[in-house]
Amino acid sequence: MTETEIQKPKRSILANLIGFVWAVHILIAALLYPRFLLPTSDSPQEAKKLAWYAASRKIFGILILFINLLCILAMVTRPTWVDVAKVFFIFLTWVLLAVIYILFNHLRDIHDLLSALEDEAIQGRDQSVMLIRAGQAFLQSGNRKLFGANEVQLSFNSLLKKVGPLALLFLQKEKNFLHIGIEAGKLLFMGTRFFKNMF
Repeated sequence: MTETEIQKPKRSILANLIGFVWAVHILIAALLYPRFLLPTSDSPQEAKKLAWYAASRKIFGILILFINLLCILAMVTRPTWVDVAKVFFIFLTWVLLAVIYILFNHLRDIHDLLSALEDEAIQGRDQSVMLIRAGQAFLQSGNRKLFGANEVQLSFNSLLKKVGPLALLFLQKEKNFLHIGIEAGKLLFMGTRFFKNMF
């Protein structure tokens, strides 16, 4: 591999990084641009407004990039950590001020976006409730098919009646664990249904 082939990927990485930084600053400049001056349509009357918007966005982008580079250069060249902290605090203040301005500048857009998201969330919630209810109805119909068409009214007496056969097996010293397991399973199932209906 020659030296020029090694330098090409480095140059492309550097070019991509510069392009990314420039694109970020252009985006910030577009967000900082006053909302009432933004072009509203593609009509010929708005052509001048659009040209002015494109030019001023680039100027704002260069200005923001210059301020950021100046802050970074000032931080690197400060003699003491206290001076570095001061410059860093100024840089953070500038960033915070830009964020606050962007939020207030695009308050209507943010409100519209949040309203759309809220409507979508409400629709999703309603659809989820409908799906849950449909699932519950499907499970209930499945239970009716499995355990008989008529739902058995559970009471404490019916639960006690299920205890009887299990107690009899223990009194007779039944050694077949399958019979004991079946009766215990019936009692457990009846007990869970009874307590579920109670609460």
